[in-house]
Amino acid sequence: METMKAVAEVSESTKAEAVAAVQRQCQEEVASLQAILKVSFYIALALLELAHRNLPASAS
Repeated sequence: METMKAVAEVSESTKAEAVAAVQRQCQEEVASLQAILKVSFYIALALLELAHRNLPASAS
């Protein structure tokens, strides 16, 4: 009985470590995507500003 209990504890510990590793990986991926979105947003703003500056005066 003790052996089964020990195996179950190791299994739970291993499972918890695996879940934590997946959570860390997901957090890293989310942070990476947030950085990409932030850069993309600022590029889009810059392009809009350039487009606005290049409009004829009557179109502004």
